[in-house]
Amino acid sequence: MDDVRRFLEMLQSPHSDKRFDACEELRVAPWIPAEAIAALRTATRDSNPAVADAAMRALALHMPGPKAPTRESPQEFRERMAQEDSPYLHRILEGDFRGQWSEAQLGMIAGLLAARGESLPLLPTKRRLSNAQGSCLGLIVLCWLVIFVVMASVATLPELPDQYNPLPTCVPWTLAASLLLAVWIFRPMSARLMTTQAAVSVTNDYLRPSEKFNFTYQQTFKRASSVKRMTIELIFREEATGPPDYDGDRLTQEHDNIVQTVSYPSRKFAAGEMFSDTRSLQVPSAAMHTFTASDSKLRWLILVTVIIQGWPTYREEFQITVAPWVDFIR
Repeated sequence: MDDVRRFLEMLQSPHSDKRFDACEELRVAPWIPAEAIAALRTATRDSNPAVADAAMRALALHMPGPKAPTRESPQEFRERMAQEDSPYLHRILEGDFRGQWSEAQLGMIAGLLAARGESLPLLPTKRRLSNAQGSCLGLIVLCWLVIFVVMASVATLPELPDQYNPLPTCVPWTLAASLLLAVWIFRPMSARLMTTQAAVSVTNDYLRPSEKFNFTYQQTFKRASSVKRMTIELIFREEATGPPDYDGDRLTQEHDNIVQTVSYPSRKFAAGEMFSDTRSLQVPSAAMHTFTASDSKLRWLILVTVIIQGWPTYREEFQITVAPWVDFIR
């Protein structure tokens, strides 16, 4: 309901592009309240013809009539969506109202786009920068700083002779250690400046067991980089959360089953050069479907790992859905 209020506010915007976007977002919503229908009726008289047309199309779907049946079979839903244009279907899959559609309906919409040869963009569910060497360096630097604090405390003792004062020797080393500590802290942040945000898409993100799909990965390198290794892995992850302990904390354990791996050899990239590749992945025929409960999760992920020489390792996870066979039995 908060999204609807936000779109109603956008309909009052002096900018026509925002009013147009509000009409389109309300159009892909499975249901809108009466106040939204009233606002769309007002928008049909908008001074901008594009906004007025978008409001008319939104009303055509949400007003009672043959185009928007209150109850329809899966076959009727598929036939109705097949008549819609691709931008409309993309707005359903990528918009704020995605969670209000059933998984079966989203799967049928994704299948229609896949049949048209169109890809679906994926956003990473988790992005990590692992830096094992930097962590060791940071630990050493922190230990040295602790030693320096102890020595500084000893140097303040009045009975300590000047020739035994450790501060003149420790200060240069401590400044160097502080510089290394700053590098360790800001190194992962600067590593993100090496590349642009990856553009990832799949031909279908709602899959059945044994189904094949194409995974496209595009990455532009802002600076000259030497990539030691790059892998794309299709993973089945099992997550289990145990009962609370005496402190009320619950331990969650994860186990990854690597189903398929695509590896790329080492390669050097010039500044501004883009890596782009499309690979075919397949869900196993005996695959367990995606499942979520309060203490257990079964998830299907695509893990992309990029190891750049001298920089932290990039790891990005992209989630897809594997549906039970019953969702595809019509």
